[in-house]
Amino acid sequence: MKNAWSVLFLCCISLAQAQTTLIPDNNFERILINEGIDSDGQINGQVLTSDINTIQILNLNGSSTPYNQKITNLKGIEGFTALRSLDCSNHLIGTLDLNSNTQLVSIHCEYNMLASIQVNMLTGLTTLSCHDNFAASSNPAGPDIVVSLVVDQCLSLTNFDASNYPNLVCIQVNNAASANAGMGIYASWKKDPTAFYSEHCN
Repeated sequence: MKNAWSVLFLCCISLAQAQTTLIPDNNFERILINEGIDSDGQINGQVLTSDINTIQILNLNGSSTPYNQKITNLKGIEGFTALRSLDCSNHLIGTLDLNSNTQLVSIHCEYNMLASIQVNMLTGLTTLSCHDNFAASSNPAGPDIVVSLVVDQCLSLTNFDASNYPNLVCIQVNNAASANAGMGIYASWKKDPTAFYSEHCN
């Protein structure tokens, strides 16, 4: 009987110590379940951190996903600490903060509704594709959303596409003169004519 209680006690401690990462968007968690990543198989707003912290490639592309099952909130992505490649295109995501995912080298987030993209801590990032985004205001009568994108610390970023992104006004870079001249890492960068490069976007 004493051994049985000891086993039960150890199991309770183990469960209590199991770390979880919050996934508030049901559609995000549903994809993780369908991909076999969320091991408990239940939409409960969380996933075991151990299920996600070794994943290096995450494909969430929603091109064939019904509209009512598209992701609007990618909160929880910070738990994917080993992530190197992320495709979260073709959803309804409004903000994207990937600064905790410091191993990322490739991001595809096109065809969303991004009003904010945080990637400036990703010094090894080589590809950022964020074209065809439109940041819709929650107040149709209010002013248009103005988007600034800060990538001045992303010194390995050679593949950058922010074309057809009407809300994007300023792209903060390390060297605006080189960016405007299309020199160095900026040689193949794409943006709309209405967006400009600056070393100080405010």
